[in-house]
Amino acid sequence: MGLKTLLSKLGIIESNKKDYSHLSEEVLELVRALKEPVFPMFGTLLSLHRDKAFLFADDYDFAFFDRSLMSLKFIEKVESLGASLKGASVVNDELIELSFTYKKVGIDFFYLSNEAGRSVHLCPNFRTGNKVKSKKGSIKLRNFDSYFSVSYPEIELHHDESLGLMMPTDPVSIFEQHYGNDWNIKKTRNFIDFNNYTFTQKDAQCYAGSSEKLKAMLIDKGLLV
Repeated sequence: MGLKTLLSKLGIIESNKKDYSHLSEEVLELVRALKEPVFPMFGTLLSLHRDKAFLFADDYDFAFFDRSLMSLKFIEKVESLGASLKGASVVNDELIELSFTYKKVGIDFFYLSNEAGRSVHLCPNFRTGNKVKSKKGSIKLRNFDSYFSVSYPEIELHHDESLGLMMPTDPVSIFEQHYGNDWNIKKTRNFIDFNNYTFTQKDAQCYAGSSEKLKAMLIDKGLLV
């Protein structure tokens, strides 16, 4: 994700794709302890579904549909479990990603909207967009000239008793949209199917900095629910 790139360049998380799969159970236990309707997404979901294990993990991704979790209360709840807020992403003047670090590995929480039978993920266009870097105090900003969206068949959830987590009922439909039809073939590098991406020319932002400064900025901008 674009926010991860910014955090790695700032030295907040590792940039050399270090393997943190040994922290997988600790990260999953942190998410379980939140007792919130968050669920694994992207590579984290792929590891759990396809590999039944974390063979390699340079970060961990989770998502939710409840916008009320984009709140100071949620941030402080995650931080009470040992993580620290290090980044945030904004699209259409709405907070759509919160990024934390836990023992140097990134844990990201994404907001997905449900629209007309589809679940939609928005993200600043770090993949192909132009960006302008700036700094305000200790907060680092990357302003992108566009954002992208990926639309999935509406994601339904169930509680997986063996994992103790909320899980998508049909993860394959997510993988096909995100990775393409060969999602089940293990790759030696990151792979994304851009055919299902929609790019929109409108500014979007990634912020990075210390937890306290980020929280103050998010409150000041009215981005927290």
